[in-house]
Amino acid sequence: MTATFQIRRVQWQDYGSQCAEIRKQVFFNEVRYGYYATLDGHDSRCRHALALTEDGTPVGCGRLDENGQISRIAVLP
Repeated sequence: MTATFQIRRVQWQDYGSQCAEIRKQVFFNEVRYGYYATLDGHDSRCRHALALTEDGTPVGCGRLDENGQISRIAVLP
């Protein structure tokens, strides 16, 4: 069976806590990046995307920064 996901463009001020939690789980807990590499303070100036399961559970995120660079892509197992 194939899982269905929804990708939404979101604002950091509204969904930043969900994105930050996914990043912490992937970058900090799994990959062992430093905390500041996970949350660098630039998020309020970036565009964000959030991946959700059919029931609305956040499972992935990413951002597009001011220079058009895609970064902080994180997906839960």
